[in-house]
Amino acid sequence: MNIQVHYNGRPSGTIPFSALASTILYFNELGLESNWDKDNRILHVTNSLYNKKVFVYLEQVTESDTMLVEELKKYLQYVGVKMEITEENSLEGLSGDLFVRLIVKPSNNQGKDEGIFIGVNKRLYWKELKEKVYPELKQYHIKGQEIFTKEDTNIPLLSLSINIGEQERNSNLPISLANVITRLLLKKKNVSMLDLSIDAFKHLLMADTLERKTERKKVEKQRERRPITEEVKEVTNKAIKSCDMYFDYTISKNQHTNHYTIVSDIWFKNIGNINLKNPTVCIRTNPPGNVEIGGQILPPTMSELFSVQGSQGAQGWQYIGEDWLEKAYETGEYWVKPLQEITIKPGEEMAMEQVKFTLEPLEEKGDITIVGFVYFQEQKLQFSSLNKIIFSF
Repeated sequence: MNIQVHYNGRPSGTIPFSALASTILYFNELGLESNWDKDNRILHVTNSLYNKKVFVYLEQVTESDTMLVEELKKYLQYVGVKMEITEENSLEGLSGDLFVRLIVKPSNNQGKDEGIFIGVNKRLYWKELKEKVYPELKQYHIKGQEIFTKEDTNIPLLSLSINIGEQERNSNLPISLANVITRLLLKKKNVSMLDLSIDAFKHLLMADTLERKTERKKVEKQRERRPITEEVKEVTNKAIKSCDMYFDYTISKNQHTNHYTIVSDIWFKNIGNINLKNPTVCIRTNPPGNVEIGGQILPPTMSELFSVQGSQGAQGWQYIGEDWLEKAYETGEYWVKPLQEITIKPGEEMAMEQVKFTLEPLEEKGDITIVGFVYFQEQKLQFSSLNKIIFSF
């Protein structure tokens, strides 16, 4: 029997009841909050921003400023934040997560007086200003800051006295303000796609997919335009079945946890002369307990919710088997297959993109290794990766 999954209050799909526990675990690993409503048989899943409430006070109301605030409201609503425009320049009696005071002034003196002055109460710390506010507003020239000691309520206060050109104010400022508010509400330095929303996650993936398809078509057209050489080449009827698989990766260190993160595109190139169909991929890690895999690979029960929907249905990659996680912890092997039919033509290549490996340091000196294998089961073919990832401690 299937159960409903609601994301940020909206129906988003179904999963088997037997997958409930592993699904909740998976969502928790992604940083999402989940709540099982047993009576109605609904799994409620929310991101970090869902139902966060922001009050915005606009001191000088002009038509241009009203448009700015309305645009800001649309950006915040998209990621689940409730924004309320208040006419009272006071935090008293309010219950919410952030109060934003906007004082917008027309720019005079040929831009010489342009800039932004920042004010906060004691609920916002210098570290938050440095990491979340300054990077978004520095393009407008930050003129100074002030702490309002008399406005010490339970709600963090961000006051912005804005004096910039009208064109800049109407085009870039709403985006900058939305990013500042989002960062402050998330309470963490790094923002993931799932912090924003499933819709944003899907749209980003779809945009990336469309961009790559466009690039591929350009390359194919260029190939078609190449002149055919007069040299006659011998054509062989012998079928060559071969595939190159390799990791293209970068490594970074988390300064807070001392864990290392590897982000890799895993490439497959058909170097034979026949089509290769529907690759099944095995990623083997050793030792098993020190490597976790994340990124854009989905559990089987999550493919309906998170997959990108193309013209031919769901697209992307998923783990194989409902017990994929338990087996991976035991054996170190993660088995993955595509959601859609895939054909790699001779000379073509494709990638499993943005696979994320998190490495936990070994207690003693040694190596962590990651190696890959690709299987084309219909054609009874298998190949190992040309390179492997080896990390020494």
